[in-house]
Amino acid sequence: ERLKQEGQFEREKAKYEKILSFFTGDEGKDRMKNIFYLGAGSIATLFSFKIAAPIVSRYIKNIIFKPKLLTRSHSNNLWSNIIKKNKTFSPTAENIEVVLPKEVQTRLDSIVLGTRLTHERKG
Repeated sequence: ERLKQEGQFEREKAKYEKILSFFTGDEGKDRMKNIFYLGAGSIATLFSFKIAAPIVSRYIKNIIFKPKLLTRSHSNNLWSNIIKKNKTFSPTAENIEVVLPKEVQTRLDSIVLGTRLTHERKG
């Protein structure tokens, strides 16, 4: 009976030494570093996808579903505003062509005229 217990004890001891040798020594340290790097890399990847996915999807939606009113922009006017005059680009009637329905265009023209007259009267 005693030999049987000693044999069982030796087998258990060998099994635990085998498990512990996996994490000890130079190879064990390398294994532990690799496991840590894998875990940290996985967490960083998942976090970056969680942050980047909404930003990228919003950007793609803005490109695909952008408004269609802007039909043409003159790049010469854009570059002359930016480079020659050192002004920031602001859309004006000279460099942007907008297509609007007739009644919206007349309403917009009346608003522009009213604003211009108010400005001329200074208030």
